[in-house]
Amino acid sequence: MYFVSTNSSDLDSDPTITLLDEPEHPGALKLWNYWLEKRGDKRVPDRSDIGLTDLSDIAPNLLITEVVEGTTDFRIRLYGSAVAEITGQDRTGKMVSEVGEDLGGDTQNRWRAVTARAAENMAPVILKARGSRPETEHLMFHSVTLPLTNGSEEITQYLGGMFTSYLSEEA
Repeated sequence: MYFVSTNSSDLDSDPTITLLDEPEHPGALKLWNYWLEKRGDKRVPDRSDIGLTDLSDIAPNLLITEVVEGTTDFRIRLYGSAVAEITGQDRTGKMVSEVGEDLGGDTQNRWRAVTARAAENMAPVILKARGSRPETEHLMFHSVTLPLTNGSEEITQYLGGMFTSYLSEEA
């Protein structure tokens, strides 16, 4: 596997994250169900199985990251406009190591822990977390990270979705 994992167990001890068995947000649920459909009887779908036009209604919430061979880093290939609006940055084309430098590395560490978990288990990682910055503390973030192969058995990309709801709407 290209990805040299960081400690995915950090997710289990992070009190700001709730790991889920399945998505609670409708957009995240749509993405997850799409991934399951495209997976079929394979362990993980191939990138060629995914048609972003099939997901046009949630495309602004989508991300695609690609493993950079020989490193523990990822290149962000797609960073949807809704995600850019939430984070205040368009990170398309950037390396994950460049993301969150202004946030003390928490964003990078969390991103790496999530992708490490998805790579180790060759399975989706579904979570929700409360916004941590003053401008997002009223929001709940719903995230789905879905591993993809690219013509081999190795995980080479991740299809992700980030959706928000207001904390006042949370059950």
